[in-house]
Amino acid sequence: MQIGAWVIVTCIALWGCNGAEGSAPRSQPTTPAPSHEIRTSARMPVVPAPRQQTRVTERDDDADGIADYRVFVTESFDAGGNLVSVTTEQDFDADGVIDARERTDFR
Repeated sequence: MQIGAWVIVTCIALWGCNGAEGSAPRSQPTTPAPSHEIRTSARMPVVPAPRQQTRVTERDDDADGIADYRVFVTESFDAGGNLVSVTTEQDFDADGVIDARERTDFR
């Protein structure tokens, strides 16, 4: 008899009991769908950020496992994918200090 009572209590708990009010239809929340735009007071121009791509080349002349020379080549592209600038940075003794920098703009 106790198992039957627990089954009934469990079923009521799972299905819910509205008591004397009867069953009422459940309403869905009326919150608007989230917008992916950021609202600001000033009108902002929609310009995609330029893309940059950096290549690093290291040279180990004495083959001791420690780089002796590093060069960083950074290419910048506009929203249309056109190359707009190239920056070359050289670290002659690979100590983390840039020893020479060269930039070419294609505008």
